[in-house]
Order: sequence, then structure tokens, then C-alpha cells
Amino acid sequence: MSTRIDLKPDVEERLVGLAKVTGRSKADLILQLIEQNLSELEDICLAEQRLKDLKAGQTRSIRAEDVWED
Repeated sequence: MSTRIDLKPDVEERLVGLAKVTGRSKADLILQLIEQNLSELEDICLAEQRLKDLKAGQTRSIRAEDVWED
């Protein structure tokens, strides 16, 4: 699958520099970044959504003590 992204000029410059130093392609570096950081991004997005739901009253919080007792 092919995906196109537009990078900020400073990010593009850093990526090009890293590609030159490492002898790897920009595509390889981008793929590695995605693979290594996707789980963390998923966790962040899920936490943000849960916080949004909590603030909107669509879910409720549970005290840590109650979780550990069960």
C-alpha cells in the first residue's frame, strides 16, 4: 500500500540527513518510525478518547482501591 505524506521542511531536512548518514531510504526510516511508535500512539489516542468520554459523562471512573479489591 502506498501513502503520501507532506512533511514540514525542517522534518524533511532531518529525515534526509538521517537517510544520508545511515545509508537507508527515507521510506525505510518512516516505516520503522511508524512500526515502532504505532502502539504508543494507539494508547495515547485511546486515553484521550476515554478522557473525552469521562468529561462528557459518557463513562465513569473507578477508584484504584476498588479495582485492586476485586
